[in-house]
Amino acid sequence: MKFITKTDLSAWIDAQITNCEVVAPIEHNGHYLYEPIQSSREIDWSFTRPILPVKEYFFNPTEQILTFTKQWGNVTIHETLQEDQRIIIGVRPCDAHGLKVLDAMFLDADPLDPNYKAHRDRTLLVGFACIETLPTCFCTSLGEGPDSTDGLDLLITPINDGFIVEPVTARGEGLAASMGWVDREIEKPAPPEMPIIPFPEQGAWEALFHLPIWEQTAERCLSCRICAYVCPTCRCFDIRDELIAAKDGKQEFERIRVWDSCASEAYRKIAGGHNPRKAKAERLRNRFYCKFDYFPSQYGPLACTGCGRCIELCPVNIDICETLNQLAEVVT
Repeated sequence: MKFITKTDLSAWIDAQITNCEVVAPIEHNGHYLYEPIQSSREIDWSFTRPILPVKEYFFNPTEQILTFTKQWGNVTIHETLQEDQRIIIGVRPCDAHGLKVLDAMFLDADPLDPNYKAHRDRTLLVGFACIETLPTCFCTSLGEGPDSTDGLDLLITPINDGFIVEPVTARGEGLAASMGWVDREIEKPAPPEMPIIPFPEQGAWEALFHLPIWEQTAERCLSCRICAYVCPTCRCFDIRDELIAAKDGKQEFERIRVWDSCASEAYRKIAGGHNPRKAKAERLRNRFYCKFDYFPSQYGPLACTGCGRCIELCPVNIDICETLNQLAEVVT
């Protein structure tokens, strides 16, 4: 296997920083965030799962997607696509799989999203296998794993005196070629085990629509939307046109895309004030159905990676695993 020392890996990262933007997990008061770095010394190599997924670098919380000018009845449109190369280091497998889920909608289905595609094309993903898991992790229940290579260009696995380097794609091979690795006889460590969380199969969800569990669970929900904002696969958005400048009959606008969430009370409200999903229980139920029924029916993959962020950060302790267990008991 390909082996690299921490010193050589750090030197490689510093070399990449001179050529392109490099993003890595940075520690802030005991928590980790993916942020641009200026030196490999900023990386805490003992990092756990960052609070926010790498999704924010491909499907930005707020992003200008185009600008347009209106003058004397004429409209001119300018796309604002980013092309500068970027490397994200330390991507956890659950986050990489989350991007594959987003790919199913933004890339594999019509219409293709040009802004998302531009971010995907310009970004290389260097993953870090999880040698330990958090109590809220359940990725193995959804067919993934702590050392999965799905969606990555290159996977790095920490071992006692360095790292195992595994190229996954042709782009990953290109990255590995510039690293100072050596061949070594190494046994790759076994991934940590996690309890298996049962959940209803896709065809079973129709019978669960009117269960009292939705009302019971929603009694705690604050509709704060934190579950959506920390989720690697939630992708609801709103589009707004904002006036930038106006002079001499010429108006300049920007069109921005901003994150939204189906947990928001106003998400489904339409002209005239009607809201077909006004109750919290209806919105909470929709979140589960979107992840385990609606999205896979339309696009293929389940829209949950088992990262556990929504469990960890929910202020009223709504636990997706607890709810899935209860639903599974109903259909078995």
